[in-house]
Amino acid sequence: MIVKGIQAIADGKAPSDPLNEEWDKLVLDTFRSGDLTPADGWENGWFVAEGGSAAHEMRSWIAAYAALSTAGPYRFAVDRYWAVEKWGAGFAVQAAVTA
Repeated sequence: MIVKGIQAIADGKAPSDPLNEEWDKLVLDTFRSGDLTPADGWENGWFVAEGGSAAHEMRSWIAAYAALSTAGPYRFAVDRYWAVEKWGAGFAVQAAVTA
C-alpha cells in the first residue's frame, strides 16, 4: 500500500503535502547541535502542520536523541539528508554515537 501510494504521488495521481525542507533542516540541525531544548517549545499543531506525516516519525527520533544525550555528548558517524520533491518527502539517515 505504501509503495502504491508513493507511486501515485510521483505520477501526480494522488495529493501530497509539499516538501518542507526548512522544517527538515530545523529538526535535523537541532539533533546535530546536541541541544534538544528547542523541541520542548514545538507545539503539536505547529509540529504536525510543518512536518506533515514525517512529524510522527520525528517524535521517535527526538526520544532516541534524548535518551542518547543522557550518556553525554554525541557525534554523528553517519549524517545524510536528501529531498525528493516528486514524492513530497525528505529522507534522512543519522547514526549517532557517544563522543
